[in-house]
Amino acid sequence: MIEEVKIYPRCPDEWEWRHSKDGLYSTSIAYEMLTKDERGLVETKFFKRVWNPILPSKIAAFNWKVMMDRIPTKLNLFKRGVIKDMEDGKCTLCEVEDEDINHLFLNCNVARWLWMACANWWGITIKLDKECRKTFENFGTWTKQLSIREG
Repeated sequence: MIEEVKIYPRCPDEWEWRHSKDGLYSTSIAYEMLTKDERGLVETKFFKRVWNPILPSKIAAFNWKVMMDRIPTKLNLFKRGVIKDMEDGKCTLCEVEDEDINHLFLNCNVARWLWMACANWWGITIKLDKECRKTFENFGTWTKQLSIREG
């Protein structure tokens, strides 16, 4: 890859978006690039489910961060050097296990209790997997159980 870079000493540096013909960035081209399976970056079905137009953009962005493990959990903060010692990496909710994305949202006893309380309140049956992404894939079956109540 480095061998492909050509250096021109008397020319100023320029930014170039390699996914467009003119080298200019556009969100429509970025979206098209991300939603194409052959690029191998994102699964289209998964991408469309996360970025569902019915969801508020804040919720969709949060879901995306969870699925891509970009939430600042204690484990992620340790990996980035923000937390120096994983002794400080225990879950804030249960203080038993290390806090990673799957523990924080699914495997922590407090998180599981919250999920079950919500399911009970909504009157639905849910199945929680050990991984956020697999659990997210089940959301469609959960929403089919919901009935919209007017009132």
